[in-house]
Amino acid sequence: MKYAIVEFVQSQTVEVVAVNWLTPEEDHCHWPPGKSNLSALLKALAKPTEKWASYKVRVLGKAGTR
Repeated sequence: MKYAIVEFVQSQTVEVVAVNWLTPEEDHCHWPPGKSNLSALLKALAKPTEKWASYKVRVLGKAGTR
């Protein structure tokens, strides 16, 4: 699966993220900074960098396409 549907625990918002943005335990997700082009980053399955923040998440499901 390339994508995950996650709930960000603190803000209680739901987003689609690339699976490689999740930590190995799948309890945190890296998120790009500021006004990044989220759609392009998802399409490219961009690799998170040290500039990306990490947030506690709950994985709701996974999918091969978004």
